[in-house]
Amino acid sequence: MTIPITYIYARRPAIKWSEFVANAPLAVIYTLNVASGLRGTGALSVPMFVALRRFTLFITIGLEYYLYGKRHDIWTLVSVTLMLAGALGAAITDLSFSISGYATVFANNIMSACYMILIKNRRTEGLTREKTMLYNAMVAAPILFFTSLLLRDEWIRLHNFQYISNGYFQVTYFLSASLGVVVTHATFVCTEINDPLTTSVVGVMKNISTTLIGAFAFPDYDFNVVNALSLGVSTLGAITYADLQIRKTSCSSGLPHTSTPKR
Repeated sequence: MTIPITYIYARRPAIKWSEFVANAPLAVIYTLNVASGLRGTGALSVPMFVALRRFTLFITIGLEYYLYGKRHDIWTLVSVTLMLAGALGAAITDLSFSISGYATVFANNIMSACYMILIKNRRTEGLTREKTMLYNAMVAAPILFFTSLLLRDEWIRLHNFQYISNGYFQVTYFLSASLGVVVTHATFVCTEINDPLTTSVVGVMKNISTTLIGAFAFPDYDFNVVNALSLGVSTLGAITYADLQIRKTSCSSGLPHTSTPKR
């Protein structure tokens, strides 16, 4: 889906080997991020996956400091700590604990943090975000396809999937793949305008609705009072961070903090 859409949207750009090679590290990280994200989603309940994904924030802060010496203010660290504490509390009280699922999600957290930092600090001249997405997909498609050939169980499951010929499933799957392109593009735009940590927190804010829907819509979430409260604490940290960013934006633009920040 990504290759034809971005190729047409970027007005059929010339594919240059030098740009392809220069973008290769980002493309490999993108591929690992997609694969680990899909694997982690299937291994855990939706609310637990969402909670553990918040550790991306901690990893992002650590990598930014290690690679670029970037420091964050104390209130940003407090809000991130709230998110992490809530996620940790939810993980400890998770009744459907899966070591392989947790390991996959933490690998996904590392890949996501690296992916956003590389987007923010990419230096390839003349490489637009659409062309970068095109190169990423050109690397990811063959890697994932040949990996699937090595996993014979995947093809057996595909052949035996009871809804494979169902028209409703096919339409839903097509829409899901299309939305993947939109999400990838939105991640690029958000990270370029803001910073990797803010992009991570925006994802956490989005996950508020995901957590609630996942808890009520899917049967694999085991309700626990402490678990639910921990998810609430993590969500509170995300809201606190968002409020801090709105205040900073308002102050830098000379507006009172209640005003809508400029885009």
